[in-house]
Amino acid sequence: MALHANLKYQTTTFKRLNAALKASPAFTNGERYQFQAKVRPDLMPLKKFIENIADFGADGSLFGDAGEIPTQFAELLREKTTTGNAAVNSPLDDYREFFEFDIEIETDDPVTGVTKTIGHLSKRIGPGSGGEHRAPLYVIAGAALSSAYRMDENNQDGLRLILLDEAFDKMDTPNIVATMRYLEKLGLQVLLASPGENLPTLTAFLHRYFEIMKDETRHVIHVEERRVSEAMREQFREDMWEYHPELLETELLAVRQESIAQPADATP
Repeated sequence: MALHANLKYQTTTFKRLNAALKASPAFTNGERYQFQAKVRPDLMPLKKFIENIADFGADGSLFGDAGEIPTQFAELLREKTTTGNAAVNSPLDDYREFFEFDIEIETDDPVTGVTKTIGHLSKRIGPGSGGEHRAPLYVIAGAALSSAYRMDENNQDGLRLILLDEAFDKMDTPNIVATMRYLEKLGLQVLLASPGENLPTLTAFLHRYFEIMKDETRHVIHVEERRVSEAMREQFREDMWEYHPELLETELLAVRQESIAQPADATP
């Protein structure tokens, strides 16, 4: 029953995390991410047995019974009690061992609007660019802490803190905005240190920040606090198409009109 409760919690958590990702703007190249958990084929009978026990009880009911005990159960018990295997992870101790985890990479077809899967993070690690590597890792970090804090939409108590050092280094604006929107949607409190060039983008999300400057002559550090009001955050968001998609449409319309007005013999 404890395993069943944890399996249900995992399913609920993934649904909540994926809903937060759906509500966030797309990352670079129009990519979106979704957490994926596939049951390991060899453990499917055992997972089904656990679900049946929860539904019908160990002795069954008028609506059915749990069925025969799967052979995997006896094998796992034998492995668990074998000398030297105490440190080995077992599905009987850890519900996560039932799954193979990955992040699905999706994009919307620009013509049909249909969402399609273009790959998985497990296959991308290696050939992807810096931004393509980093964005999913921030997604994973946010999900891990959200799960550790046992957060849900009705529970916003506690510190809910995520600490990021050298945050968003070498990441482009769409990835930074999408990541911050995702962490904001989860309800995490972000405390970060980031290069100064990201400040114009991050100000749309910050409540306060500290400028840290070193006086090379006097060898002292100057720290100045800057508070960001809600009105200031809104002002910075006014130029972001992620908050105002009409800006993108206006820009595309201007480009089309300029293309139509351009003389036919003009050099592009």
